[in-house]
Amino acid sequence: MSNLLNGGGRRLGSIFLPLILIGLGALLLLQNAGLIQVSIWDVVRRLWPLIPVLIGIELLMGQRSPRAAVVVMLLVISCAVPAIMLFAVDSSRSGGLSVNITSDHSPSEFASLLPRIEEQLADVERAEVQLRFGVGELRLASLPASSPLLVAGDLAAGSGREAPMWEVERRRDSELAQIEIVSGSGTFDFNSEDNAERWDLQLSPEIPIELEVQAGASQIELDLTKLRVPALQVELGAAQLHLRLPAHGHTAATVEAGAADITIDIPADTPARIRTRGGLAQIVVDTQAFPRTDDSDVYQSPGYDASPDNRIDLEIRTGLAKVEVRAVPLAGQAGQTEGGG
Repeated sequence: MSNLLNGGGRRLGSIFLPLILIGLGALLLLQNAGLIQVSIWDVVRRLWPLIPVLIGIELLMGQRSPRAAVVVMLLVISCAVPAIMLFAVDSSRSGGLSVNITSDHSPSEFASLLPRIEEQLADVERAEVQLRFGVGELRLASLPASSPLLVAGDLAAGSGREAPMWEVERRRDSELAQIEIVSGSGTFDFNSEDNAERWDLQLSPEIPIELEVQAGASQIELDLTKLRVPALQVELGAAQLHLRLPAHGHTAATVEAGAADITIDIPADTPARIRTRGGLAQIVVDTQAFPRTDDSDVYQSPGYDASPDNRIDLEIRTGLAKVEVRAVPLAGQAGQTEGGG
């Protein structure tokens, strides 16, 4: 303590910045471990007004009473941060959803808590889908091409947890549908599988869908092979992910993960460019299908530049993760290859 305060009335070194960095670092660790679902950038946005407050305390008291300045700073942080974080967690649990739903240009209704979601495709020409999943199993695939639905699926909440909330909003000024599904709040017992959530969802292959998936400690299977996904964003904590990327169209995909086990399948006939950014990650890429370029972190198919409308741009950002990227024939092509042999 004497070294920290340096006694003798000399000015206290800035302590508020290290405290904030320590707090944000702890939040990042908890988020990457899947123990909390809070937007770190939202926390930063909420916490920044503390900075001028703490600077003012240090300027006012640090010169004459360093010990008192430390005490006041800690009191301010201990009171302000929990209040801000409590609000942020509550917002995350509700998913930032309003309580209203607008569907088929009808008057507003209460957002649905039903365990089954079904929404007609109707005149929708494109969609934005956001999934905020907590702990459990999440599966996503394609509806049959003949289906009149935009989205369908079952949302099992698990015991001891509130039902997931889902909202479908059709924009009156366009043919855009926005879908958001958020896990219900509640506690999770790591010694029991009964209260794990289980979502089984299907999306229409008839329209382009921008997809965002956020998940904690989960087992996730995203089969996008038959879907049209121009933009994909996946953010994971301590999760196990099997991702099958679309076979047709241009897809820009980003996968961000903490301590995760990830397998990514790219259709063998779909050109791709893969950019990797990993800290202590173990990333294995099929270099026969995706040779490494002059940039050691980039892999690219030979036919990538010649296919601007039918290719995949994949960026992988990981911490302590295991990632494997494979070139995989489609089901029918695999059968033809075996038959031809």
